[in-house]
Amino acid sequence: MTEKKRRAVLGLGNVLRRDEGLGIFCLEPLRDRLRGGSDIEIMDGGVLGMSLLPLVESCSHLLVLDALDAGSAPCVVMEMAREEIPLFARLKLSWHQLSFQEVLEFAEVRGKLPGHLRLV
Repeated sequence: MTEKKRRAVLGLGNVLRRDEGLGIFCLEPLRDRLRGGSDIEIMDGGVLGMSLLPLVESCSHLLVLDALDAGSAPCVVMEMAREEIPLFARLKLSWHQLSFQEVLEFAEVRGKLPGHLRLV
């Protein structure tokens, strides 16, 4: 099996809900900085949920940008390594309630979670 080589930055969130759009709003300045000489893909993942599974599973390196509730003070920038990211949020009552954490959990269960994964 050949090693995956895809490197991506994935912004998550909903621009209509202000703070939830944080990951997406971070993408444009990053595009400007990387313009021209980078093979890193910059992608708006919105709130696509399980539709993002093929993308996640195709990456060797994945940086996820998102707003999260980590129990810290507001506006604190945090970075979590692959092993620090909680993959399953909590018991769901419906499949309509899937979050990006479940996308990561599915990739892990299928043995396709990126080896280099960070959440900021």
